[in-house]
Amino acid sequence: MNPIFIFVQITYPLFKLMELIKGAVLDNYLENGYYRWNRTIFTDNICHDDINNCLVDVFWLRTNLSKLSNLKELSIYKKNKKFTVHIFDGFIDDEVEELYQQYKTNLKFEPSKTVNQCLNGNSETLPLAIFDTKTIQIRDGKKLIAASYFDLGAKTIMDITNFYNPIYKKYSLSKYMMLLKMQLGIDNNMDFYYPGYIALNSTLFDYKIFPTEEAVEVFIPDYNKWFPFAQFGKEGLTKYGVLTEMLFG
Repeated sequence: MNPIFIFVQITYPLFKLMELIKGAVLDNYLENGYYRWNRTIFTDNICHDDINNCLVDVFWLRTNLSKLSNLKELSIYKKNKKFTVHIFDGFIDDEVEELYQQYKTNLKFEPSKTVNQCLNGNSETLPLAIFDTKTIQIRDGKKLIAASYFDLGAKTIMDITNFYNPIYKKYSLSKYMMLLKMQLGIDNNMDFYYPGYIALNSTLFDYKIFPTEEAVEVFIPDYNKWFPFAQFGKEGLTKYGVLTEMLFG
């Protein structure tokens, strides 16, 4: 079998570049189809679908916050109002790591081993102040039931990870935390919320087209531009996929 080569552009490692990926610097990377992974800024067009054990085309998404309104009126927002929400500067402690391990138990794919690995790669040291990282914590009384990490730019919010106690699955806490970040962006006059990418021939990341397709934009590398997602839909993106080009020219 001939090997399949995946073309990935990476700026790595950031701690050697000593570049602060904050404010307008992060905005610019996101605008050009780059994203954070651990301590790196990268872009790619293909990922491995662990559930189906295959390669899939991926496309970066962002939500235009100016096209959202009345988020607090959504049912997910309302049913979670009984929980308390706190937003802090990003930090990791044993309570967070324990929650993450609980979350991993029911996943069908293999995520990062720890929150620290997710944010900092294999480093066991404290996070470097390269990014302006924040964390959301949601509690039921004193019990930590969900957490999220995200980076702030000048006019953007970039999502990193969301996780929760599986016992609270019915509350759709990952989507609730997405709404909290979108509302934070709206309240601070930000332009875009970046949730990551969507994958063709897989539904694993379809939740990122939330809460409405009309507010979502997709990055098309062929044009190096963002377009309304509704203009293409997943099916319409197929012709721009790297795998499609490799297989059919």
